[in-house]
Amino acid sequence: MPLNPTALRAGFNKFMDPDASEFVAWPNSITESAEKWAQALVDYATAIVPPSTTVSAAKAAYIPVHSAISNSAGNGFVQLAAAHNAFVTALALGQITGVFVVSTPPVFTPADFIGVATGMTGTPTPAILTALVSMIDAKFRTGFCVTAPPASATVPWT
Repeated sequence: MPLNPTALRAGFNKFMDPDASEFVAWPNSITESAEKWAQALVDYATAIVPPSTTVSAAKAAYIPVHSAISNSAGNGFVQLAAAHNAFVTALALGQITGVFVVSTPPVFTPADFIGVATGMTGTPTPAILTALVSMIDAKFRTGFCVTAPPASATVPWT
């Protein structure tokens, strides 16, 4: 099974949407938020095609970057983008095998997350999460791998 936006949404619902059947609890700290967000990404990307052997390493790369979000610094969008970039970079390293010689991960920017948040004040949580999952899924699908020569075929992340 390839990238799974349904699993990503379910993972986010566990800690972001109190009205969702999957909801468990709000995170008690930014570190707990990072861990829950990273687990949602793991659930989403575990079966990525081409496969990656570094999904656990991607989670480990994500958590400290997301944990550096600070309300007083106002760096939430910057850190979210950086955390996602840490995740996809680590994920891409696990795709480089004898078959694939290059893996180019997507690039997340603060503008990606700002774009989801803009105009969302008062918007119901499910609509916000739909937009967030859609953006993340679309970005992941811009990643690709290249097979070894002589074929050198490009294989998109799915």
